[in-house]
Amino acid sequence: MNLYNIRARRPIANASVRGQCAKRYFYGTSLELEEALKVHEDEYAAILRGLSGRSPTIATGDFAALRNFMALQHCRTEAATLRAQSITHGMQDTLQQEFATAAGSLTLTTHEHMRIALSMYSHVRHSIQDLRVCILENRTSVEFITSDDPVVYTSRLHAERVRSNNFGIAAAGVFFVLPLSPRLLLLCYDADVYRLRSLNKYAAVVRNLHDVRACNELQILTAQNNLYFSDWHQRDEVRSHVDHAASRRGKSGPKFLTYVANQETATGSLFRLAEPGTVKPTDEAMVRIANIHTFPRLWLSILPFRWRPRFRKDGSLGGPLREHTWRARYPKNSVQSVDSPRG
Repeated sequence: MNLYNIRARRPIANASVRGQCAKRYFYGTSLELEEALKVHEDEYAAILRGLSGRSPTIATGDFAALRNFMALQHCRTEAATLRAQSITHGMQDTLQQEFATAAGSLTLTTHEHMRIALSMYSHVRHSIQDLRVCILENRTSVEFITSDDPVVYTSRLHAERVRSNNFGIAAAGVFFVLPLSPRLLLLCYDADVYRLRSLNKYAAVVRNLHDVRACNELQILTAQNNLYFSDWHQRDEVRSHVDHAASRRGKSGPKFLTYVANQETATGSLFRLAEPGTVKPTDEAMVRIANIHTFPRLWLSILPFRWRPRFRKDGSLGGPLREHTWRARYPKNSVQSVDSPRG
């Protein structure tokens, strides 16, 4: 495995990945949690062996297992721990600034933040169980790359139609990617918004370099420190794409917005966005965490929009929701789905 260190702009041939993708005692010295996670890792490894053989095979139940492993991987990396830390520290800073609250007295260790990140696994797994699962088989001259934060999700719906870079995993139009090997990639997508071209049984064959580079760009935008690639001859392409994405890296993450009550209605209070430093001690206020994304410049050509994408709207700042999310939040609500206009 070859490594590209983003900060040093340095490719390293045959780099040791020991301690890169996983660290001994990362989950604690008892190894109890590591042993529990090994069950999922072994299941994933068995599925990957079946996909990588001369006659690729996959069982029906393996699709859900791959999706669940992707959810686990999203919550278990060092990058996930850093995301939990950024939320904790950002919230403390906001409370201190806006409300003069002594939130700085709350001190959590790295291990505690790791536990917080991992505790989100059940929520993530449930939230994405409606996404369609497919394997992309790369038959181009360029290989898939991966990173130290390999599970990436984004939304072309938000980029091109909603015009918002604030959304979460429950939003309509999201899709996830997880590279499995230089030639295989796991794709989980909202089938009410997108349709997949070139699908043959469980896999879609990728023959267009554009699509491989679109997947690789997502890894480049979200990687913490390192990218990993198999073909040493690809190092110059990796360096070139990292350089082109440099100005857009590091722009994603939580943003903390303070709202104050502005108007009373029969059903409750209406809130407006407050300018920083303007909240009064007597104000009824709340802090919202917005999940900000950096959109790629390339989108998968084999995953176009459906003729009329379908989703739900509840009028909140959360934006359009998938049917699965809507039913979980509003089980007794009969509001009809929204057909998105073309364009």
